[in-house]
Amino acid sequence: MSDEHDKAPLSYPLPPDEEGRLAALQETGALDSSNDPELDEIAQIAAGLLDMPVALVNLIDRDQVIFKARVGFDEKSAPRGLPFCAHAIVSTEPLVLPDLTQDERFQRSPLVTGGPHFRFYAGVPLTLSDGHSVGTLCVLDRQPKQPTAEQIQRLRVLARSAARFLESRRLVTRLAHEVEERRCAEDKANKALALLHRELDDAEAFVRTVLPSSTDFSGIFHWLFRPSRSLGGDGLGCSRIGEHLMAFHVMDVCGHGIASALLSVAVMFALRARALTEVDFASPSSVLAGLNRAFPSAAYHGLHFTMVYGVLDTRTGQLRYATAGHPAPLLGRPGQPLTELPCETGPLLGVCPEATWPESLVSLAPGDQLFAFSDGACELVQSSGELLPFEAFVQAFERARQQPDPLAALLAFSQRTAGCIELDDDVSLLQLTVPSPG
Repeated sequence: MSDEHDKAPLSYPLPPDEEGRLAALQETGALDSSNDPELDEIAQIAAGLLDMPVALVNLIDRDQVIFKARVGFDEKSAPRGLPFCAHAIVSTEPLVLPDLTQDERFQRSPLVTGGPHFRFYAGVPLTLSDGHSVGTLCVLDRQPKQPTAEQIQRLRVLARSAARFLESRRLVTRLAHEVEERRCAEDKANKALALLHRELDDAEAFVRTVLPSSTDFSGIFHWLFRPSRSLGGDGLGCSRIGEHLMAFHVMDVCGHGIASALLSVAVMFALRARALTEVDFASPSSVLAGLNRAFPSAAYHGLHFTMVYGVLDTRTGQLRYATAGHPAPLLGRPGQPLTELPCETGPLLGVCPEATWPESLVSLAPGDQLFAFSDGACELVQSSGELLPFEAFVQAFERARQQPDPLAALLAFSQRTAGCIELDDDVSLLQLTVPSPG
């Protein structure tokens, strides 16, 4: 961008709560990250779907616009009043300018009169859950255009996806801040944010990086995660929460796509970092209640999720567990067939603010195995078009249990049953083998 552009007179309206808007932008942490592949992908999709040579995801700071994701445009930033997006964020509706030369506000703009000679602009504000618009998703052309209502609706949908991504970043930032305050561990919060940034390469890779390491608790936990054609909201984890206590969980967010995957990641991050307030992580009912408070469906575009959470005391073999709308784990004892653990399931997480989740208790012996799974493993449509009966799923799991790698054998069964390698839903499987005391 030329010096002439930088010296152009700048005039733009301010939102009613500009300071609040700037604070919300800072909370996303997006200004401090070098790049976000998810936003790059959204910009590419916008350019392709609307057949535009230029598409941008912009973050509007106090004095400048940061072009966070760019297609067909090389500049990284510009004074706030130079691009057209500073005008778009003061409204909740898209700003559509079919011919910039016919608009008195922009007809003398250096972006219109000089390179890159823009003539058309359409931008949708990126509005967070608190109503603050922190940027825009926009498309531009060097020819006048009259977009259709369908094209503008597509731009709205993509803008909502970008806003949800930024909202998820803001949530993780807030959770990290809680960890910092409670533990006075600023270093850990900074590392967590740095880790998050590295993991946001793409949605599937992001989910995989927050799953347990394959070497964690060798011989005790074994897990398998297989994403669907369109990445869903499955997640799983295991962790040591005391000298003799080991926790595990399997979860499933409703729906598919980036929003479900990012909510799943935020929940797993909260459990991994123990960033929930007023929660006893050794108590499954306390953990589920804490997640229910932290992730209300109304704040996450109607998304809710299921979960099974358990805590094993390796000294006594006592397992405490609770489920929130999730299938109960299967228990396999040496020489005995698999049985479904008895439990009184509670409601889905994020739906009922005052809900509670009852705990169940079972005594396990060394060598006993527990298998937790998401519904993508058991709710399979057969070639006949009928849903696989749950009893048939348990029988298949029993046969898989006799194989060297039971989880891989069960996944192969699911793929054969569905008649395809890429399944319609995520599959998450977690195997717990009870160790000998000491």
